[in-house]
Amino acid sequence: MDMSAWDALLVPEEVIKALAEMNFSNPTDIQSRVIKSAIQSKFDIVAAAETGSGKTLAFAIPLLYHMMEDKRRGIDIVLPSQEELVLLEDNIIIDDFECPVDENGKSPEKSLLSLVLAPTRELAIQVKEHLTKAGKYCGFKIVAIVGGMSIQKQERLLNSKPDVIVGTPGRLWELIQKGNEYLSRLHLIRYLVIDEADRMLEKGHFDELVKILEVINCRESNKSKRQTFVFSATLTTVHDMPNRLRTKAKVVSKTKKLETLMKKTGVKEKRLVVDLSTENGTAASLYEARINCSNEEKDLYMYYFIRSYPGRTLIFTNSIDCIFHITGVLGVLSVNPLHLHAKMQQRQRLKHLERFRDNPNSIMIASDVAARGLDIPNVGHVIHYQTPRTCETYIHRSGRSARTGKEGLSLLLVSPEEMPMYNKLCRSMKFEDGIPEFSCSTSVLAAMRKIVNVAKEIDSLEHIRKKARLHNDWFSKAAAEMDMELDEGLLVYDEDYAETDADLKQKRNQLDALLKRPIFSRQFNAKSYNMGNILSSASTQRSACEEVTKVKRKALSSTFRFRPIVGNP
Repeated sequence: MDMSAWDALLVPEEVIKALAEMNFSNPTDIQSRVIKSAIQSKFDIVAAAETGSGKTLAFAIPLLYHMMEDKRRGIDIVLPSQEELVLLEDNIIIDDFECPVDENGKSPEKSLLSLVLAPTRELAIQVKEHLTKAGKYCGFKIVAIVGGMSIQKQERLLNSKPDVIVGTPGRLWELIQKGNEYLSRLHLIRYLVIDEADRMLEKGHFDELVKILEVINCRESNKSKRQTFVFSATLTTVHDMPNRLRTKAKVVSKTKKLETLMKKTGVKEKRLVVDLSTENGTAASLYEARINCSNEEKDLYMYYFIRSYPGRTLIFTNSIDCIFHITGVLGVLSVNPLHLHAKMQQRQRLKHLERFRDNPNSIMIASDVAARGLDIPNVGHVIHYQTPRTCETYIHRSGRSARTGKEGLSLLLVSPEEMPMYNKLCRSMKFEDGIPEFSCSTSVLAAMRKIVNVAKEIDSLEHIRKKARLHNDWFSKAAAEMDMELDEGLLVYDEDYAETDADLKQKRNQLDALLKRPIFSRQFNAKSYNMGNILSSASTQRSACEEVTKVKRKALSSTFRFRPIVGNP
């Protein structure tokens, strides 16, 4: 593989060897703009670029380069300040750094070199894996410190004195408050990275990050010698302000937003600001479309899409309750989706992510915990089951698809109740003509409507039975724990639900019969098949994108133009 494109960016041979194994033969735009300045001039970096543009390597490579140089020059530690340590007369001087030694010629205890902060556990673990792969031949110890894992195990990881910590603010602050010795000198780190910085520094979010930054940027800190990297896809994105707030607060400009971020993170005057984000923030290879429907019809249109256009699909919701609802309905329809949300155990979250990556036709229903930074290959479609509340959320959700130049589709399901949010999204994203409408087959929708309605009825009946079982289990367990005799009158008996069970059996038989009928006609762009069949994503992913292209061409060739909808769709 020809790796000469990296030479001009001063990338060390050890990292180039690892990049070759990762099949990265050429730098992306953001990497070309950032890496050389970060290495050669050691500028602080503030960068915005679309999702999937390679931002992780843009800060990982300079980080590894400087740490390797420090190691070659004998600076294996972050040195304490003059006030903290009385230096001996025989100090070893290396450039502008002083490396004190004791009477036995030993250096002081090793301190943390680099800290990378990320908003979610999954993103922190992903960044750690990328850093580990890129630094495979550099000899650095890199660990992830995140919530949801055994805190004792993570304390043992810190006791091994790693060179780089990639962590989430909540767990790091918890360990700092516990008095972890290795984190006690956090203000002396040499390299600081804040990924998805705009999200983490929003008011009311990640209070722990604000406290960590106060520690890092305290009066005794190593701020003048520290290099800081601030990255995000929506760093310069400003969403439209609600009308009720327009008279009470000033509209925040891109410049003001950047200035606030740089001040909070401690970025120095010697800095490079790079903005490669597109006008609306999404990738050029992303197709965008919407379907207007009622809240009751969203399950129908969602099911229509995932069966018509198989492929790796992410379905985003605004609430965890909605995830449970969709999981139940699709489970009845034998789709068996994966799910990801903040209330899941961390092991389960990682397991579901792994299964989603492994299956090219997998479907995952997720909250916005999966919206930022996750690099999952070949996600063909992103469905916004509920309209995102801000344009930043829309950009990051959509950014899970169409990564590294590949095509993808972002599909928005808009109900009448969500029209104010949709119109606000169009204004913020500068969609003057609105988002194109996705073309659906009316005959296929009619055939699927009955199927989905029966599935929803089955899910509702199963929910009633599950609620009864949970009711009985709770009282039985409580009585056993208190060593008391249970009052039988508190329990729900099966005969009370005999009618429900009969309806459930009837509905299941009805659904089985409906699923055996052919749904797609020969004229439809997907082959005629029964609902149990699975198609390959390679032959159908582009079909979904072509539906959007076809509608766009129709709009351009006629007097009709798409505009933001006002009122009911």
